[in-house]
Amino acid sequence: AFKDKKVGDEFISGVKHLKLENILPPFVAIKNISSNIRDESNDGSDAFQILRLSQDPSVMMEQFRRYIPHNKIDDSLFTSLNLPLAIRMHLINRSDPVKSAMMLLTNPNAKFKELVNDGRDVGSDACTDIITTLYLCLTSTSEFFVRNNIRLHLIQDDIDAITHWVTSVENDKFLTVSKDESGQLHYLTSENLKLLYGNLIENLNEIIPLLTPLTITPDNYDKQFTDNIDIYGHRYIKSMYAIKNSSIPLFSIDTQSCWVMVNQFNIKPLNPYRLIKDSIAQLSESKKNRA
Repeated sequence: AFKDKKVGDEFISGVKHLKLENILPPFVAIKNISSNIRDESNDGSDAFQILRLSQDPSVMMEQFRRYIPHNKIDDSLFTSLNLPLAIRMHLINRSDPVKSAMMLLTNPNAKFKELVNDGRDVGSDACTDIITTLYLCLTSTSEFFVRNNIRLHLIQDDIDAITHWVTSVENDKFLTVSKDESGQLHYLTSENLKLLYGNLIENLNEIIPLLTPLTITPDNYDKQFTDNIDIYGHRYIKSMYAIKNSSIPLFSIDTQSCWVMVNQFNIKPLNPYRLIKDSIAQLSESKKNRA
């Protein structure tokens, strides 16, 4: 029935009056149909949704304002000093560790436990975590590790998250839209993000070659962690046990997490206070001006 027909043609096929609206490769058509079916049958339990927007900019903005949800994050997650940063990150955003770490590190109201001034100095290697890596690169203290070729060992999931974020920001074109409590919309383009975090991206690119994956060794997780997996998160527990089963010393700005390692596994971390202090003291002038 569709042979030799063009877009816009109308014709009769059996008892149906048809109009050819588009000509697509079969796999594209199948994808579009399946996406529409999935969206129409969504009862709210599926995170996948389709938002169809008007081409009129004023109408489009009103649609954004009406449909984009505002997810209020508990303020205590930014200020609670009793929780490890890793747990606070997990509860802020369970699916994007880079985003949750950045939200915590850049929130002006966030509170952090003071660094412990105890422990030995760093050698050529240290285990660490994603929020410490991002903190180093935000403050340019990552320069100390790059200059001294100090390898930082993280779980592969954390390395992948960092490299994916950098690759996405550098190469993808995107627009993110969020809504605050008053209903005001906020926009951030990929270009603006590169301008805002240019120094961070540069420092991450310099330190990524030093990021080394920790070996995951089978272990029996403590009941305290398995019973509270929704609070700790799989990533944090995997990281703890990977560090525990390595012979590499721990360096982290997550003071409460360091105390967990001391109390749970009798692992004494490196001295984070002295290491950060030395990193700041040795910052080059160019890094100081941009940090």
